[in-house]
Amino acid sequence: MGTNIFQYLSGFNFTLIWLCKTETAAQNQQNLFLKRLQRQLRNGLLSEIDFTRQIKDSFFTHLPANLSNCDLVIETITENVETKQELFHRLDTICPAKCILTSNSSSILPSRLFPSAERTANFAGLHFFYPVALKNITELIITPHTSESAIGFLKQFLVEINRFHLLQNEQNAFLLNRILLDVQNEACKILIEEKISPAVIDSITKETLFPMGLFAFFDNVGIDVMLFSVKNYSKEFYGGESTYLPLISCLHEKFVQGYLGIKTQHGFFDYSNAQPGESTGSLYVSPRKRKAFAARLINTWRTSVRNALDKENITKKDLQFALAEYFGEDISLF
Repeated sequence: MGTNIFQYLSGFNFTLIWLCKTETAAQNQQNLFLKRLQRQLRNGLLSEIDFTRQIKDSFFTHLPANLSNCDLVIETITENVETKQELFHRLDTICPAKCILTSNSSSILPSRLFPSAERTANFAGLHFFYPVALKNITELIITPHTSESAIGFLKQFLVEINRFHLLQNEQNAFLLNRILLDVQNEACKILIEEKISPAVIDSITKETLFPMGLFAFFDNVGIDVMLFSVKNYSKEFYGGESTYLPLISCLHEKFVQGYLGIKTQHGFFDYSNAQPGESTGSLYVSPRKRKAFAARLINTWRTSVRNALDKENITKKDLQFALAEYFGEDISLF
């Protein structure tokens, strides 16, 4: 995700610094970035002027001290509270007081990550969606301590990079993921109860709700990433894992097997062959049962969307747009 955000922002007139974990990683990312620009230049997708500017304004480093003059930091490391806290504590001693620190976390509230009392006014969540260039939606998550000047700065930043945003407080944070998680949890309930194939549920999902199947989505994001995110989210909002237990159980089973999705060539689907095949579960489901499963998924979707509109500070129009961007096509709210 960090790579995707950096690549997207490089298209705008900013000076960017990519902080990597090691010197080798920084050099590798710089080499890959240069190759990408050269390929775009050769194919006529980038002008000579933009090519030169992006090289001049893009820096790669493994030294946090090189962030000492930043106006904005967007953290994109692993979904682990302690690891993020450690990084922000380091940055708090390096970045100037005016610098706004943000996290791209999809499951950890920004107030859990405050590095110091002095930084709370300049701290927020800035949750982008992958791929950034194609998903015109960002969740701007503020805490009770985020200052009006910081909120204004971040709003203006999102305008400058052409991103539509939903402004959320911590009570309604990660709204889009919350709606999707409810449907994913119901899908896992069906999978566990009926002992059918994920391919069946995905085909029903694509026929009735989304352009991508729910289990294919897991494999694309990464089973480990999804599992850590769902666990974090469960603790943040529900105090435990019981609400999303079917979902966590399905993800955990694949995780312990080392099946993490596309990146390991195996998740809920097998990607080791040219045509991904399903590994477990019955592929046949009667038309009556398919209809019943579709109704369960649709009803869960409708209930979750209605709850969002009833409880959250969001209009139907904005939610419709955000969900269409999230899922890649216009989809019905009801």
